[in-house]
Amino acid sequence: MFEKLTTVKVADKEFPMLYNATAFLDFEDKYGEGMSLNELFVGPEIYDTDTKKEKAEKEAARKKASAFTKREMPWIVATMAKQGCLLQAEQGKKIKPPTEEWVSLHWTPRQMPNIMTSVFLALTRGMQTEHKTGESEEIDVVLEELESKNAEGAAE
Repeated sequence: MFEKLTTVKVADKEFPMLYNATAFLDFEDKYGEGMSLNELFVGPEIYDTDTKKEKAEKEAARKKASAFTKREMPWIVATMAKQGCLLQAEQGKKIKPPTEEWVSLHWTPRQMPNIMTSVFLALTRGMQTEHKTGESEEIDVVLEELESKNAEGAAE
């Protein structure tokens, strides 16, 4: 579980974030059961086959989702940081998780992109599936795919 931790930096403090089942249920309580995080935070996908009108509507929905995500970010960070701090406590690391109010007060516009990247990484890690090999080694197939694509891009 510790490999799923993602660090987020707010102001000059770092916090571990974890998207686990408890965080998932907190998200469902707040945003509704069966919600799609991608639809909620990014908006609908735009396809080449969409009509001009559909593309315009989807682009407007994506802008609305982006603004919504930025407003919700302090709650999201606080929710996942609480879980990350609880997990760290198992190793004897006592970190007081930030509250939504603390994050709201201390984050800056300049930090927004990095905080959002950390949040999306934590969500991705929390949703990943690990596969076991015969050697009891966990393999993260999503991470392996990303690493192979990064290696291909670097080789070009």
